[in-house]
Amino acid sequence: MAETGADDDETLGAWALRYRGVATFGALAVLLGTGKFVGFHWHRLAFLRRFVVPPAVISGLLGCVVYRLFKGVMSPGVKSSLDESLSEVVVLMINFTFSALTLGFASAGTYVPRTRAVLASIWHEALPMLVYSQVLIWGQSCVALLTVGLIRLGNPDVSVFLGALVTMGLETGRDVMSFSTREIAGEWADEVVRLADSLGLLLSVFGGICLMTMHMGSWGPTGARASPDRGRQGLGGTAAAGTAGRGLGGGLPGFDDANLGSSDAGSNNHRSRSLSPRSRPALRGAGIAGSLLEAGTPEASVAGRDRGPTLGIHRAGLGAHLLLPAVSVGAAWLVDLFIRFLENRVEYTAKHHIISGFRLFQLSMCAALLFMCFIRRTSPFRYHSEWFFRLSGLCLDLMTTAAISSIGFASIPNKFNAAFLLVLFSCVLWNVGVFIVLAPRMFPNFWLLRATALIGDALGHSWVGLLLLRAMDFRLQTPVPLAYAYKTMMFFVPASGSKNAIVIAMVDVMGVWEAFVVCLGVCVAWLWVFDWHFKSRMPHNQQMREEERSKKKQRSPLRTRKKKKNAVEEAELVDMRPPGVVRHEVESPVEEAREVVLDQPSKILTAARLRRLAEAVPLGQAMKTWKLGYSIARDGASLWTLLQNCRGRGPCLIVVEDSWGYVFGGFVAGSMKESQKYYGTGESFVYSFHPSFKGHRWTGANDYFCISSDSWLAMGGGGGGFAFQIDDELDAGESNPSDTFGSPRLSSNEFFRCLQVEVWFFSNLKPSGD
Repeated sequence: MAETGADDDETLGAWALRYRGVATFGALAVLLGTGKFVGFHWHRLAFLRRFVVPPAVISGLLGCVVYRLFKGVMSPGVKSSLDESLSEVVVLMINFTFSALTLGFASAGTYVPRTRAVLASIWHEALPMLVYSQVLIWGQSCVALLTVGLIRLGNPDVSVFLGALVTMGLETGRDVMSFSTREIAGEWADEVVRLADSLGLLLSVFGGICLMTMHMGSWGPTGARASPDRGRQGLGGTAAAGTAGRGLGGGLPGFDDANLGSSDAGSNNHRSRSLSPRSRPALRGAGIAGSLLEAGTPEASVAGRDRGPTLGIHRAGLGAHLLLPAVSVGAAWLVDLFIRFLENRVEYTAKHHIISGFRLFQLSMCAALLFMCFIRRTSPFRYHSEWFFRLSGLCLDLMTTAAISSIGFASIPNKFNAAFLLVLFSCVLWNVGVFIVLAPRMFPNFWLLRATALIGDALGHSWVGLLLLRAMDFRLQTPVPLAYAYKTMMFFVPASGSKNAIVIAMVDVMGVWEAFVVCLGVCVAWLWVFDWHFKSRMPHNQQMREEERSKKKQRSPLRTRKKKKNAVEEAELVDMRPPGVVRHEVESPVEEAREVVLDQPSKILTAARLRRLAEAVPLGQAMKTWKLGYSIARDGASLWTLLQNCRGRGPCLIVVEDSWGYVFGGFVAGSMKESQKYYGTGESFVYSFHPSFKGHRWTGANDYFCISSDSWLAMGGGGGGFAFQIDDELDAGESNPSDTFGSPRLSSNEFFRCLQVEVWFFSNLKPSGD
């Protein structure tokens, strides 16, 4: 009978091994559906609504409970097969999640940027998060090594590798731990990494939930509390006059309007279901099933307010959208295989795996970007970015459910328990300290979103950072998801995987204290890079300099009242300060100024900015009511819609805010129209608000005032390029010195991403209700 039972177990194990993929995905689908059902009713209950819990996390917790309940009755073969299957799902889905996300960003719009523009945009958008991430992870290794070094002074039995293994478990988990690392660190190394992996995952997920719960109600996505007197967000990517700001996807009215999961950005939203703020209005409000176009369908068949037909352009079908992430992952795997083959030729690199320490999904993202750029340049087919975003969200949900369901707490030797907890606590304390002290100062805007995502990356995994980010910015309307994707894509900068391989190699060769000194030096070097290259370009740091300058001028006894007022207003123009930075309040004297009347609140213009613009535009226009003719937040991101709204309405003011919070634009003296020729008069001008307000009027060098076709909008030609140029999706742009207005670069970078675009007209009619 015993032999029969053993044979039955063996047969059952073989059957489970054969169909484990089917069973795993089926179980994950059931758990995911249950989690979304619970999450939907969760947010309908008033006392639970304040807790922001992504449905995928609920699914994972349910899976963890169910798995633990049934694991005791499973045969050893079935348990082993299920554990391996869940681990494979996590490894597989992380590659598809990030490659699909990259494809979604790379496929947006019809304008195909130049290679230089793509590389410059990646570098510009990713660098702030990259610098902060490097400070975070190298500093985390510093405090871990320091803690281990101090512990060993009293207890030499504690392993020198404990700190490096804890940070490896927190940042990457077991999937990057090589066999040689196990040999170097000891037989208990795998248990330490697994325990740190599980605890770090729980800490990062529930810590992120606490941050979202604490701040989503009274704080905006920038991390700065909305000011009731100015009606704006302190560090704003979207400072607004008379409104609380853009909010997360236009506001969070009790979370009833959004599924806060990582995939469906609007399954409960009856007003807008778009996952991309850059989609055309024709595609907004339509889910996948409502907007599917088969391969070969002309773009002219897209209904709604979209542009007219574009000859020769075809929409790719669903199969192509599913195939492209798989091809990207497959190509990345071949490249990784080749790199590992070369690495094994050298004994030192084969032992420590420093070269191949980067993650496969980072290579998948690079391959996805290359494939999409190549396809858009050489093929007439165009892809739906919304489909890629939804595919990425679905893979992220499945991965989250599988990862949390398979959480296990390994046991380590008792003599290491206290040391392990101290190292873990020091890492958590470091992340909290950096979040409070450095995060508000190291990001140009949306610091809370950026810092929360990177805490999830440092204490959990890269996908945890993305999960928290998608929960807070579920419609991808801030520049943070793109910046996070670009930051993750930079595999050549030592990230969590490569960094931990380097640290373990240093501990093995030099020792704990020497490795600590090296890590500290790297951390200080990245802080110096921020101070040297970024600090002066951050809007809130520019404000600090302006306020100090205003304060010095105020102390001068020769200052006139008018000059004092102008200095105060200059300080207000770049009022982008995050909380935690001391603000020097300066009283502004009461003087008469041009009163600006808006028919609707602006998402960009503050009261101080309005006063400066009112002084710059012709007097006859400034005294009229300013009417909002177009806004991305209201009308969707489409140049065609902008031109339709502006046709025949007279002079207008264009206001642009880029992804770093820089505000600039131009005044067009004449009606905007779709034209292949320049138009406008000498009253036209361009302006910028950073580091202070500067208007640039016509120099007389040429008459290239404004041009707006169906593909792009630009002002100020001549010289090295346009004063500013925006593509047809109002997503990406370019700014260069202009001969027409004698202006320098207006935006934060030569190639910039648009966050908000508004066009204001001037009318003699008073707003309704006055």
